[in-house]
Formats: sequence, structure tokens, C-alpha cells
Amino acid sequence: MNRTFRLWLLPTLLGVVAAVTGGCEQSRTADDEPRRLYTLFDIQEALHDSRPIPAGPEFGAGIAPDTIMTLGASGDSLKIMAAYSEGAPAAYVTTDLWTNFPEVWVQPWYVLVSAWNEKAPRDNKLGDGTTPAMIDVGPKSAFYSPFWLILYAVVDPRATADTYSSSRQLIDDGAPLHPGAPWFYTVRPLSVGLVPAKPLHPILGVEVGNVTLSPGARFDGEIIPYVNVGGNNFRYDDKLVVEEVPLFIFVRRESSGAPTRIGAPGVVGSSPLFSRRPAEVVGGQPRFGAFTRFYLAYLPDAAAAFDPAANPAAVMRLGALATPVDPKIYQGRVAANKDCFGADTFPASCTWLDSQQRVEDALGHAGIERTQVSAATPLVFYGGKAISR
Repeated sequence: MNRTFRLWLLPTLLGVVAAVTGGCEQSRTADDEPRRLYTLFDIQEALHDSRPIPAGPEFGAGIAPDTIMTLGASGDSLKIMAAYSEGAPAAYVTTDLWTNFPEVWVQPWYVLVSAWNEKAPRDNKLGDGTTPAMIDVGPKSAFYSPFWLILYAVVDPRATADTYSSSRQLIDDGAPLHPGAPWFYTVRPLSVGLVPAKPLHPILGVEVGNVTLSPGARFDGEIIPYVNVGGNNFRYDDKLVVEEVPLFIFVRRESSGAPTRIGAPGVVGSSPLFSRRPAEVVGGQPRFGAFTRFYLAYLPDAAAAFDPAANPAAVMRLGALATPVDPKIYQGRVAANKDCFGADTFPASCTWLDSQQRVEDALGHAGIERTQVSAATPLVFYGGKAISR
């Protein structure tokens, strides 16, 4: 227990300092570049103001907030973003952005229990499960992140939801702490939700995995609502630094040298860039994708995204396969050479850039550019299927 708490002591104290000094307001990195965290609060504000989110030199015009969130008369909603990953359709939501952050930390998420049960840790949640969890790093701190390690704090069974107003009280009382699973929760404005209640993949039109809205966790004496996108969907090291994987954004280079997006779904990687580590998937749940670094993937002239409407012969070949394939499965998927769309052996004729290794092999170091933008992008659809929680 003591070791667990010590692991969080430094980032937690730094987070407190950042909160007091306005940490998520613009700050500076060591090389004097602007550094900024954008939570759903900031993204919603930009959406309502119709202004882009500044994102560094690689995104000169910034990032349009309406690519992340949809403005609604009765409330705003997160967008489901189509992607490919490990050779199959995928989808994710974007909840937080960081510019010029070298790393992001896991933070503690305290769940109060009246007794410890290692086999069923949630069975004894205080107040029949109605007592909110507690966090000690909020969205105005530069150390805030939606990546948490659940810590079960054993308190007096006579305690109520109002007994503790901060995690500091738990620590001062010496409440035993038992680490649980890593989990993705991101705080949100109350007016940000999901439309429809069961969102769909934007290309395939099928339901994606569960994204649930919670009434809130306790922070600094207040209750703040959040979005739950499931657990065990990221990795972190022994210093509590969240592991980033690439999210490849396909672009072409203009004559001026500036990148232009082609509008195709991106590719979510499964391990650090060029690491060649196999994808880790447990029970259909990928342990990657929730934290990504944006990389620009510069395509050669021959490459193109597949458009079923522009390639009717290819669509007919998909329907004539022994097991017919819905052309939407390939819609927006980038091929290294667009000539393959007209081949008699389509889709086998194509070298698809639909996985991290295939993008790396096709473009190499010279064709992949690291940006200063990282993002919380938890997958809700992977391997052509909704991710169950």
C-alpha cells in the first residue's frame, strides 16, 4: 500500500500545483514551445465559438472541433470516428488532446468499499454502490488525464457518501488501498453526451461498443460527470507513463511541401512506432489505441482510398466472392497503388495500408512525420466488431 501511494505522490503533488497555478492554461515546455491540454470542456467551448483548436505547425489551421463533437440543440455529442487497425475496420472517439506534451500519466481513481474482497472488489462498494468515486487531479490541471488506475479504499462501513470529500482525507485516515484495473474515464460537461444512445459506426452503420455516461465522480468537493469507455485498453510503465501508439493520418504533400489530408479514415497502431511488437488483444479487447500520437503518413501519388461509388466493377467482384463482402468493409481503406482496384483479383490484388506494420513498411521513416499532438482515442470497434465491456 505504501509503495502504491508513493508511486503517485510526485505526479499528484505536481497536479495540485498545476491546478493552483492554472496548469491546463497555456504553459511552456523546456524548449519554450506552447503546451496545452484540451479536455471536453475546452473542445465544447471551441465548438460553440466556431474556432479551431490550435495544434502546432503540422496542423496550421488547427483541428476543427466539429470533427470531435457534434453541436446539438439539446446537448452536444461525441462523434464516432471511422478507422482501420490491424487490417480490419475500427472506430474510436476522441475526448482529450495534448499539444507539446512529452508524456501523460496514469492517475488514481479511488473507489470506496466497506470491506476488501479480492475476487469481487466491487461487491462492497460504499452506499450500495451509490457513493461516487474520488479523483484528485481535475480538468484544469495539466496533469489531468482520462487514464486511471482504480484504487479500492477500505473505509469504515459506517461511513456515508459525505464522510470523505477528498482523497487527502483517505490518505490521512490511513485507508488501505488495493490496486485494481486500469480504466478509461474522461470528465465531461453535463451537456455533452452521445446521440443516438447506441451510436453507430459511421461507415458500416452497425452498433459500436458501449460508451456510457456517468453522473459523476467527486473532485475537490464537487461532483463532476464523466464518460466511461471501458478498462484495460491502454498500457503504462512502472513510472505510470501511458504508452502512446501512432494514429496515422493520410496526407499528400503539396508543391509547397505542406501536407493536405485526403479525408480517408486513419489507422490506429498497436505498439510504439517501428517497435514491431505484436498487437495485444485480450478477450477481444485491444490493449492499445486509447492514447495515440498523431503521425502524418505521406502517400505516394499512386496510393488512393477505395471509393465503392467510383469502382463499380470492384464492388461486383466483392459480391461475387464465395462469401460475398459488403463494399463498406473497404470504403476509405487506402491501397498503396490504386490500379489494384481494377484488377480481376480485387481485393487480393491490393496492398492495403490498414495496419501499423503495413503503413511502416510502405512509407518508411521518411514518409512518416511525428506531430506534437497526442490524443485520447479509445477504440469502440475493433476487428470488424463492437468492443464489449
